Amino acid sequence: MPYSFLLLVFLSLPVLADPAASTYKSHAGDTGTVTFLAIAQPGNLKIEGKALAPEDFQWNLTLSPQGLEGRATVKLTALKTGMQLRDTHMNKALETSKFPEAEFTFNKVAFPTRNLASQTWQENELPFEGTMKLHGVSNKISGTAKVSKTFKSLVWESEFDLKLGEYGIIPPKFMGLSVQPGVHVTVKFTSNQ
Repeated sequence: MPYSFLLLVFLSLPVLADPAASTYKSHAGDTGTVTFLAIAQPGNLKIEGKALAPEDFQWNLTLSPQGLEGRATVKLTALKTGMQLRDTHMNKALETSKFPEAEFTFNKVAFPTRNLASQTWQENELPFEGTMKLHGVSNKISGTAKVSKTFKSLVWESEFDLKLGEYGIIPPKFMGLSVQPGVHVTVKFTSNQ
C-alpha cells in the first residue's frame, strides 16, 4: 500500500519538457539594437541605420542543453539612418510595404556543456548558424557571437555580412551615389527572463 501511494504522488507531479531550458522573450525593459552599415560610392560614404528593441526588434529564444533555438525579427521600417529621404529610398528598395520584417531563425548555436551547468558564463567566439529571411528570400547565415549569461539575463552580440543581391534587393541609387551590395549587420541584445 505505501508503494502505491508513492507511485500516485510521483505520477501527480507536473511533467517538465526540459527542466534545464530557459526562455528569453523580448519585453519592456529589455535592450537591443540591430545596426547595419552600408557603403555608398563614390566617396566611401558610410550609411548606418538602426532599429531598437523591444518595439521594433523582438526575439523569442530557448536556451537548453541542446543549444539556443528560436527566432528574432526586426521591423524594416524602423531602421533609421538619420536622414528622412535616405530612409524613404531604403524602404522603397527593401519593398517594406510588401516585406515588412526581416527574420532570423537560429538553426545551430551549441554552447559548451561546461557553461550550461553554471548560472553565469561567457563565450567570446561562439559559432552560430541560422537562416535570414529578407525580402521574401531565405538564406543561410553563419558567424560568431559573444554570448554571456547571468542569473536571469542572456546577452548576445554578433556580426555578419549580407549581400543584397542574394535577397533580390536592388541596391538604391540617388543623386550619383550607389549603395554597394555588401551590408554589415550587428545584432546586440540583453534579454531578461
